[in-house]
Amino acid sequence: MKRTTKRTRLSGRQATSKKKTKKLKKTKAVKSKKVKRVKAAKSKKVKKVKTAKPLAKVIHYYDRIGVAIVAVNKALSVGETVTFQKGVEEFTQCIGSMQMEHESISKAKKGAEVGIKVDSPVKEGALVLPAA
Repeated sequence: MKRTTKRTRLSGRQATSKKKTKKLKKTKAVKSKKVKRVKAAKSKKVKKVKTAKPLAKVIHYYDRIGVAIVAVNKALSVGETVTFQKGVEEFTQCIGSMQMEHESISKAKKGAEVGIKVDSPVKEGALVLPAA
């Protein structure tokens, strides 16, 4: 003799409503748990040392003639004392000659690219700072 079991099928709405209630119960359980947050200890404020803004940046260096091509950020003039700095290497010199398009100039405006005769070799990317 075979046993026949009756299976009751739930309609589509009833099945989805049961699933939704299970999901709601799970989310309510998660929401009820409170998480304690630990505040971070206040760190001491470090004062930043103000450094002079660069007057220019070295784009290229011609080693045979000792000339640095610089992109000017602020006005430069012949006779001004500047410091070339790249990492720990730095040296100070007075601008003796400055050229743009193979013509000598006495002043360079912001945005210009000029050649400056330098006493020591300088690397590309070095900053030209006002001498302290």
